[in-house]
Amino acid sequence: MDSLPIDAIRHGLIFYILLVCSVCIHEWAHAFAAHKLGDPLPSAQGRVTLNPLAHIDTVGTVILPLLMIFAPIFLGTGAGLVLFGWGRPVEISLPNPKTRTRDDLIISAAGPLSNLALCLLLAVIGGQLGKLPLNLSEL
Repeated sequence: MDSLPIDAIRHGLIFYILLVCSVCIHEWAHAFAAHKLGDPLPSAQGRVTLNPLAHIDTVGTVILPLLMIFAPIFLGTGAGLVLFGWGRPVEISLPNPKTRTRDDLIISAAGPLSNLALCLLLAVIGGQLGKLPLNLSEL
């Protein structure tokens, strides 16, 4: 049996785990920012956590990404080149009308900024791992 499907499945599952972690951190950052700005709703809904179950959207975090991973493999075209998804949006109800616009901008920016920070962290870790005398392709 050709090893391409096994490698493609392994790589796809690694990318899927990274996607779920990224979605959870992104949605947690929105919820955390809202919580710190005095919004009680994310805490009441249990969203100020990194637990994936609090942030997973059935279509955007499970069905679509797994289809993007496995459909090309089972159709015989190899691994898919693109993987994306989304989590359940964090609901907010900003209590202070005087700072609502500013708070909304901060909460909205928290998610993408968390993705940027995660990207930079993983780039640094990947750069350091690249200096090690390991053959990571054998894992």
